[in-house]
Amino acid sequence: MIRISAFSDEVSPVVEEQIAYLRRAGVKWMEVRFVDGRNITTLSEEEARALRRRLDEAGIGVSAVASPIGKYPVDAPFAFHFRVDMRQIQ
Repeated sequence: MIRISAFSDEVSPVVEEQIAYLRRAGVKWMEVRFVDGRNITTLSEEEARALRRRLDEAGIGVSAVASPIGKYPVDAPFAFHFRVDMRQIQ
C-alpha cells in the first residue's frame, strides 16, 4: 500500500492551517518538522500530546518526525548530537 505523506510546514507555519490543507488535499500522513513555527523537538511533552490529539481528531497520522538530530558537522563533538531531547509522540 502506498501512503502519501507531506512536510506540511511547507504550506504554513501554523499547525491548524497545515491540518486544514492536508485534509483538503486528502493527505492522511504528516511528516512533522515545524509546528506553529517551532521545531518539533522543542515541544514540551504536554504540547506534543496536544498535537497528537489534534492530529487524531483530524484523522492524520505521523509518518515521520523530521528532527535536526544528526544534521551537524561531521567533525563536531559526538555529544553535540544528543543535545536535542526527543520524545515519542503518542
